Amino acid sequence: MKKIINYLEQLGFSEVESKLYLLLLKSGSTTVAELAKKAKINRTATYSHLNTLLEKGIIAKVKGSSNKIAANPPEHLQYLVEQKITSAMSLKETLPGVIASLNTS
Repeated sequence: MKKIINYLEQLGFSEVESKLYLLLLKSGSTTVAELAKKAKINRTATYSHLNTLLEKGIIAKVKGSSNKIAANPPEHLQYLVEQKITSAMSLKETLPGVIASLNTS
């Protein structure tokens, strides 16, 4: 489990976000109140972490339910990995110009 949490943290998840995502994968769709109780964290704080996970596309609101959420399949992590690769390639491409600018400063 620690190995998975470490991997998720490399993708930009906080430890709490990792825990919430894994709980959602295990439990299926649930309400925020139920999830907060299972995770043993404040419900208000849970909303903040869930918003981040929603932005990453790793969880979704359940259609037809105003207050339930569910984890997207783990295959959705591929998108986050692709984003990291694209970002790293962009950094690599701009590095020579940055180095040149720093050397002339």
